[in-house]
Amino acid sequence: MKLPKSLKAFGYNWKVKINKDDGNGEFNFDKKEITIGKKENRDGAIVFHELLELTLVMNFLRFYGQEGSMEFQFFMNHTQMSKVAEDLWQIFQENNLLK
Repeated sequence: MKLPKSLKAFGYNWKVKINKDDGNGEFNFDKKEITIGKKENRDGAIVFHELLELTLVMNFLRFYGQEGSMEFQFFMNHTQMSKVAEDLWQIFQENNLLK
């Protein structure tokens, strides 16, 4: 997948950074950055994961699990899932990720 240098999502421009030494991804809401790990050559899956997680955060559907843990919990009903799907579809369309 050819990664863009930035993505539009939820009214913000998010800088996309590449980390060749890591196989994971993350987003930083304060800096409006999404970091994609290239180590395992799964960048398309990592982009989708980070955009899905960002969408769940923006829809208030991600919660912390155990106190002090970074293991997040996600909760949604069917109506909320439909909203998440619409938001993701819009992000992919606006950023021409559906080529």
